[in-house]
Amino acid sequence: MATTVIVLEDQLNPSVSSLGVKHDHVLMVEDRQLFRGVHPHRAALRLAAMRQAAGMATDYRRGDFGACVAEHVSEHGIDRLVVMQPSTRPAQARVEAAASAAGVELSFTDDNLFLCSRQEFAAWRDRNKNAPFDVFCRDMREAHNLLANKRGQPLGGRWEFNTLARRGLKRGEKVPLLPVMYYDDGTQAVVRDVGAFGFNWPVTVQQARLWVQDFMTKKLSKFGVCQNILVRGNPFAFEPAVFPVLDAGLVRPVDLVRAVEAAYKRGFAPINSVEFFVRRLLFREFCNGLYWHGGVSVPSGGPVPGFFSVPAECGLECLRHVLEGVQSTGYLSSFSRSHVLTNYCVTHGVGAKELASWLAANTVDGSEWFVEPSVFVDYRVDCVASDSSVISKYSDVCQKCRYDHRLVSGENACPFNTGFKEFSD
Repeated sequence: MATTVIVLEDQLNPSVSSLGVKHDHVLMVEDRQLFRGVHPHRAALRLAAMRQAAGMATDYRRGDFGACVAEHVSEHGIDRLVVMQPSTRPAQARVEAAASAAGVELSFTDDNLFLCSRQEFAAWRDRNKNAPFDVFCRDMREAHNLLANKRGQPLGGRWEFNTLARRGLKRGEKVPLLPVMYYDDGTQAVVRDVGAFGFNWPVTVQQARLWVQDFMTKKLSKFGVCQNILVRGNPFAFEPAVFPVLDAGLVRPVDLVRAVEAAYKRGFAPINSVEFFVRRLLFREFCNGLYWHGGVSVPSGGPVPGFFSVPAECGLECLRHVLEGVQSTGYLSSFSRSHVLTNYCVTHGVGAKELASWLAANTVDGSEWFVEPSVFVDYRVDCVASDSSVISKYSDVCQKCRYDHRLVSGENACPFNTGFKEFSD
């Protein structure tokens, strides 16, 4: 039985489980239709990374996914296709339709680019019903021995360090810049073609390792206390900015966990920084599980404001700063996503479904499996609605805003304060 493994556009790691199946060919299909209507940096990252990973394939084709699969099957006499579980329902439907049209057998292997398999999450969900993320986080750490010693006890003597103080940027404190990525002619051509101006993301496994190492060296030590800061002109601040790289498959979460564990054990990073980082990774796992087994529903509501697409028209300094960062880089820090952008939407009547659609179209890590569950959590589970106090505490933007973050009424009152008051009432 002639077998072909299909490696999808977000499975660009040589360790993907599908490649462990005995096969005759490896097919990759660059279907540019899949990247229409997304942020240019997202399109550039995926397309360039695919081309850089083309050496994984024995057959690399460009064009309609279904047509390319049919041509490959016909030319090579293929009887069976093997694919690692696609990351979204539309991607799974696309693969199933292509196999059906080509008249061949199709089988899926488990997605090993996550720590928690879909089967494991489903079993956890059955046992815990509607348990919150904190329960999942601890259970996964115990089950996978993450940030724990050989006896299963948590490093640092505690399972979580949320009570430790966080702070804003100190006067004169500098935020390390991201490492500069250098590209070959092929990647530069992709960047130009999709109009990804200012593109600076890893597109190879090697670049991804350097990206992660730069965070470990320059930012991890302060990540615990500075993870919430909002800095004018720098949407990344002390963020690891690894989700877009993880989403492409260029690095695995297990490798990141082991790297931060090693940094802690060698004295390069405090336990709160390491625990917060692992917590962030596990929230990504939680969202993936909710997408497939959580019955997540994001209700419709009011539309996203027009100034989301034209940040210059936004009068709120913090929100304008966040929107400009998204426009130029596609990136949203966790704090910016929840406490600024989503907070504004929750307190001003924007629907969860509308926000999820906007995030999918405008962020570099706007995967359907992450966007919908994360918005669901922020709206329905751990509602992020709040006044301006958290933003003003951790940012350097409020002082130059036309609104006064101390006022709760009047024309000069901060919209976060007035919106939260109306929302609470």
